[in-house]
Amino acid sequence: MIGLSVLVKGGLEEQIHFCYSVYDINGDRALAREELYHCLRTCLIRLPGIEEDIEESIKDIVDIALKKLDVDKNGSITFQDYQAAVRADKLLLLA
Repeated sequence: MIGLSVLVKGGLEEQIHFCYSVYDINGDRALAREELYHCLRTCLIRLPGIEEDIEESIKDIVDIALKKLDVDKNGSITFQDYQAAVRADKLLLLA
């Protein structure tokens, strides 16, 4: 309920902090490839016969996210990277 409240009624900064914290599983304020992969893997519906396609799609999505958001190219997305990207393109909050 808190998350829904932030997404519906919260300001941009609250939404940025909340969305980032969802993916930052270990709380180190750096989204590593493994964290993004884990979050995407657990939220997709599994259907028999397409398991390999889903795994490849998840890897592709993670690669795209890192290329777009990892400004300093250190292999992780820092909170500052994410915050700057969302401020530039607010539609990223929906992703």
